[in-house]
Amino acid sequence: MSSTIPFGYLLLQHFPLRGVAISLVLANTFFLIVSAYCKSFWPFVICFIFIPNFINGAISYIPIYCNWKYFPNKKGLLSGISFGAMNLSTLMFKLVSFYTVNPNDNLPTIEVRNGNSIHYYFEKNIYENVPYMLRVFAAIYFVLAFFGCLLIKVPKEYEYRPVETSSIRSAEEEQAFNGQPQVHRQTVGEWLEEAYDILKEVVKKKDFILLFVCGLFSTQIGFFMRICYKSYGFLYYRDDQYLTLVGTMMTVTGTIARLLWGGLLDFWTFKRIYWTMIISLLLFTITTHPITELGKASLYTLWVFGINLFEGGHFSTFPVVAMHTYGEKKFHIVYCILLYSFGFSGLLVYLTILTLSLIHI
Repeated sequence: MSSTIPFGYLLLQHFPLRGVAISLVLANTFFLIVSAYCKSFWPFVICFIFIPNFINGAISYIPIYCNWKYFPNKKGLLSGISFGAMNLSTLMFKLVSFYTVNPNDNLPTIEVRNGNSIHYYFEKNIYENVPYMLRVFAAIYFVLAFFGCLLIKVPKEYEYRPVETSSIRSAEEEQAFNGQPQVHRQTVGEWLEEAYDILKEVVKKKDFILLFVCGLFSTQIGFFMRICYKSYGFLYYRDDQYLTLVGTMMTVTGTIARLLWGGLLDFWTFKRIYWTMIISLLLFTITTHPITELGKASLYTLWVFGINLFEGGHFSTFPVVAMHTYGEKKFHIVYCILLYSFGFSGLLVYLTILTLSLIHI
């Protein structure tokens, strides 16, 4: 997803904004439906993960740009709303997946031993509901996203108006003829050359390196809880419906975090916000296991919420810092690279979990 934010920037230089949004939504819906009919692993991964994430990266640039153009002095709050809405979409997926796949809250009953560890799996009749879930999700996504595209109010300075050209008119005559200045729209080659120059410039700057390191290491506990809240919680609370509810409310908390910290960034410095988040995250991380050992579901829920509350702010504050530091022209490249810090953070968490599971076996 992070790689394709610049792709969204490039598309908007050549095509109408609303047309780009609707086309991307249609493409996303198509591949979600195709994934429901995939019978093997790699086609499913390509249609459900790789291609939709590529498209979502391009789509995500559109609300960021429109919001910041209309409210230039409220970039933090508007970033919180944009990224909070993206996060809130996972709430819908959790609810749709549970009530279409496992509406009766059946527990996994198939026990598989692997060395010293035991894994539990659901019955076949539950797995068979997954294609239906994907089709329902695709339909909901299309309706919401399509009407969202129709409601987009395009900023005037970014509205795409094809310029009629003539070889016998000068640049000044062209402007008078079309009623607007000639706008240079980059070719892919020009954009790639510019992106490479921007990349060479920013990766040498200490503030960029510091931001990247902060994103890489301070989001790991949040990624761990998003990946493992259910499997870790299942060791103490064998209730799939309760843990699904925890995941749902965790999403809501993450959304609130994006709004809260993004809004505060319009009044506080990034340094103050970041230290507040990181110290609080460390306290919650250190105390998570002892709290869970008490066996009280309410405390486990509270700690999961707390971790997401202080971790979620990264996703609404970092884009604003990138914009303020490097400007609008460089933002789409800088933030694209910064997002890789979050991606690598999740990858490190996954590799850590995998390593620990192999050691345990």
